[in-house]
Amino acid sequence: MVDVRKVIQNSPFLKSGEKLLVAVSGGLDSMVLAHALITGGWNLALAHVNYGLRGLESDLDEDLIRKFSKEHNIELFVNRIALPVRGNLQEHARNARYRFFESLRASSGFDRILTAHHADDVLEGFFLHFARGAGLKGLKPMEPVSGHIVRPLLNVWKSELLAYAKANYVAYRDDSSNAAQDYDRNFIRHSILPGLIARFPGFRKSAMHSLRILSDHHRLFVEHYVQWKQTSVVESIHDGIVRINVDQDALFVRQFLAELRFHPAVIENIIQSLNKPGRKFVSRTGANVFIRSDALIYVEEPVTTLETVSISGDDARMIIESGSLSLTNIDVSDVDGTLSATPFCAYFDKDSLNLPLHIRSWRPGDRIRPMGMKGRHRKVQDIYSDHKLSIPEKSKQPIICDHLGEVLWIPGLVRSEHAEFNAQTKRIVCMQWQKE
Repeated sequence: MVDVRKVIQNSPFLKSGEKLLVAVSGGLDSMVLAHALITGGWNLALAHVNYGLRGLESDLDEDLIRKFSKEHNIELFVNRIALPVRGNLQEHARNARYRFFESLRASSGFDRILTAHHADDVLEGFFLHFARGAGLKGLKPMEPVSGHIVRPLLNVWKSELLAYAKANYVAYRDDSSNAAQDYDRNFIRHSILPGLIARFPGFRKSAMHSLRILSDHHRLFVEHYVQWKQTSVVESIHDGIVRINVDQDALFVRQFLAELRFHPAVIENIIQSLNKPGRKFVSRTGANVFIRSDALIYVEEPVTTLETVSISGDDARMIIESGSLSLTNIDVSDVDGTLSATPFCAYFDKDSLNLPLHIRSWRPGDRIRPMGMKGRHRKVQDIYSDHKLSIPEKSKQPIICDHLGEVLWIPGLVRSEHAEFNAQTKRIVCMQWQKE
């Protein structure tokens, strides 16, 4: 029988005296890990998440862990979490528990978070990712260390954990959902792997050997990939875009697009379209990649525009995402001296305005008649280019226009000659823009 305590003791990723936070579900794997650590003299506390998904069964899991922690005089942290009803339930659960574990680590001074992933998990994970079309990164086995997370049992099989539990009278609970083949991992566990193990003698040992080779190859790939990024990926902070040169092997381009959250099918479509300049593709986050003759142009952030807001023209202050617009009405008879405009303060003849006013983002085709140009128009797009606004800045730059669409003012950039006050003006509107 494998000595689980010795496996943990020999782990190069754990040091004597460290304060460990052990994730426990109440199942065999985590209860064996906790027991081996306690009886091995490690300094630890337990953390459990109760999602309440299985009703009484979930509460019985928690009860078992509470009893275990009390018997061994070990501190226990429990968090009851209600998961979203939509989306990938398992993904929501995984994200929720790791947020909980990390918050405990940071707030309570734990050095490491330990999980009970074992060799069966590694093998099942490979076939699961293989079936879903994963690349090299997805197919390689999980690492024994990821940040503050340590997985000391990756070379221990579940049968060996079961033998330890029987020999040491470790209490645990079986999750009834593990027997249902509705979940892909359970299907692989119960229907795929048993046949392979029965057919090929030494299958598990051989498979783990292959996965270690795969991990080494991935490490080598990453080294070359990092070098490729240094020479072939040019990120412009000002423009908010990333240029990806494609004059080399598309292997690295595939990897980079995967990191940018493009769906595998979309990535293949992009690769097949590298000789078709002008095409555009959208990532799962809503960002864009454009194909050029010698490169891919990736807009780092989804282009979001300001929501159009209307304002009557009366004294008011309107707050939007990128700042606030204040309107103050002035009677000409109350003006003593001159009115000094600034890039962020402009004055208009109120009676010449078509109210209400609107605050919005730039739209293709927008034009303005700047003061001093004697009625000639300029494209707003050209003005943005003159001021070297990045794509994200363009989307957040407010435009003030009247009800007929006349662009009156682009705060900080240019004011239209429309509705300029003069000797006949009776009422003035002062507009002031304050950036967030």
